Amino acid sequence: MGGDDMRFDIRLAELDDAKCCADIHAKSWNFAYSDIVPKEIIDEYDARWLMIWNKMLSNNINSHYVITLDDVIIGFLTISVARDNDLKDSFYELVGLYLSPEYVAKGYGKQAIDWIKKEIKNRGYDKISLWVLEENNRARRFYEKAGFVSDGETKPSGLAETLEIRYLYKFDL
Repeated sequence: MGGDDMRFDIRLAELDDAKCCADIHAKSWNFAYSDIVPKEIIDEYDARWLMIWNKMLSNNINSHYVITLDDVIIGFLTISVARDNDLKDSFYELVGLYLSPEYVAKGYGKQAIDWIKKEIKNRGYDKISLWVLEENNRARRFYEKAGFVSDGETKPSGLAETLEIRYLYKFDL
């Protein structure tokens, strides 16, 4: 994990954060998906991330957060009420969690997951769902280590022929 003197924080993302989030999104996809998603699809998204993030953050209410280390944005996360029709009202969804590649495998992802669990529990939910690319073994191992379990549900990701697999987490009662 990073040095003890480094200040880790998660705060609601603001419109001024769009460029940092777009840059991290592009770097993260190139890092994590280069062997999974065709390069031309990654490049198409790279060209659009800033527009996408400007749109998402222009009306951000408790959904998009930035992860900071000493006030420098190193990642972002998005949470929302579960979007899957088959999940009961007790599920909240981790829509996305991305760290800039130089911060991967340093303990910041775990700190972010711990924050997400606490935040979702504080919102009155006792279960979390998420979708991850089926071939993204690094991310799948990360979520499994954090207590998420695949329920076997899959769906097309919209990124060429890749599939997403769903993971669920249930708080101990």
